[in-house]
Amino acid sequence: MLPGLWLGMSEHHLPFGGTISIDFEAYQAILRSVVRSLKALGFARLLIVNGHGGHIDPLAVAARELAVAYDMPIVATTPWMLAPNDVAAIFETDTGPRHACEGETSVMLAIAGDIVKPEKFEEAMQQAPERVSAPAGFSRFYSFAERAPVIGTWGDPRKASKDKASASSPSKPESLQLRSPTRRYGQGQTRSGEVGEARSRLPVASGSVTTLAVSEHRDQLRTRSGG
Repeated sequence: MLPGLWLGMSEHHLPFGGTISIDFEAYQAILRSVVRSLKALGFARLLIVNGHGGHIDPLAVAARELAVAYDMPIVATTPWMLAPNDVAAIFETDTGPRHACEGETSVMLAIAGDIVKPEKFEEAMQQAPERVSAPAGFSRFYSFAERAPVIGTWGDPRKASKDKASASSPSKPESLQLRSPTRRYGQGQTRSGEVGEARSRLPVASGSVTTLAVSEHRDQLRTRSGG
């Protein structure tokens, strides 16, 4: 497992100040450098685990392009989306993860509770005006000044708890399991064989992207550490 990437695409947070963001070209270039390095080291499969809503669409495009360019199976996923029914059953006020919501706040209470300010939850909800969204079937960029005006909270954090984090967290090992034949993309070639199970405890901090490489040569998880 590689370290998480702290820097990514966060233009939608620029109206709130203190935001450092990169554009799609820079984001794809970072991912390309990671893939190129792993390819040179002998890795032949890559799973990219995303923790930031602003990366879902860009990552889908980047993973597709890089899979073709490097003739390498690359899969991208956002753990919150892997068990939506289970998550919805745990939440009391939301049906799924949003931003600074019941789910994300629960995770922060569990991993960095000292920086969470529960006394501000009620105030946050009283300030929140109605958000806007694109009509069904249309796509448009929205900053969080529109999606979560004034405070950046999209969802209701008031029912957040540490217990919900442990029950719904995407960090649970069973959240990620690969059990499918390997397919080599790019040149139309296919390769048979089982990937087996690749399980990993994932970081749950919002905004992180972690890469997990699975070596085809030994058909087992290989990890590398680095700063």
